[in-house]
Amino acid sequence: MPSAWNRPLKGFALAMAFLRLAAATSPAVTKVEPPDWPVEPGGITLRVLLTGTGLAGATVHSAFPTGAAAASAAGTHLFFDLTIPASAHPGRYPLRVTTSGRTVEANFGIVPALAPTATFPAGGRTIRAMPSRRPDGPGTRSPFSIGSNG
Repeated sequence: MPSAWNRPLKGFALAMAFLRLAAATSPAVTKVEPPDWPVEPGGITLRVLLTGTGLAGATVHSAFPTGAAAASAAGTHLFFDLTIPASAHPGRYPLRVTTSGRTVEANFGIVPALAPTATFPAGGRTIRAMPSRRPDGPGTRSPFSIGSNG
């Protein structure tokens, strides 16, 4: 009787091993940080984090230059540098993540630059976002400063 069960169990074990191997080599991206970036007049290099599964040993390709990718030991996180040139225009620029010949796309985009003094609605109030510059010049005290020189 044990020999009658051996064959189906071996087949089942082999099928499960194959499925685990296939799942381990297929990359899946569930999150991109940052998911987009505003146009930078001088260009910028970003450190991008991809979260997902099967990312160990992955390479990343994009319309923009990418640096070497570094994955976590579990293959759930992947870091790489993405260089966005000054000539980049707003739009969708997918990231192609490849492991062992399998490729998946992750969404990334360039959005229009914010105005130097943009406003954002916040629960009935307007918050004004401005560059961090002190109107009274360096070396003067501000009511928000800590220490002797602000």
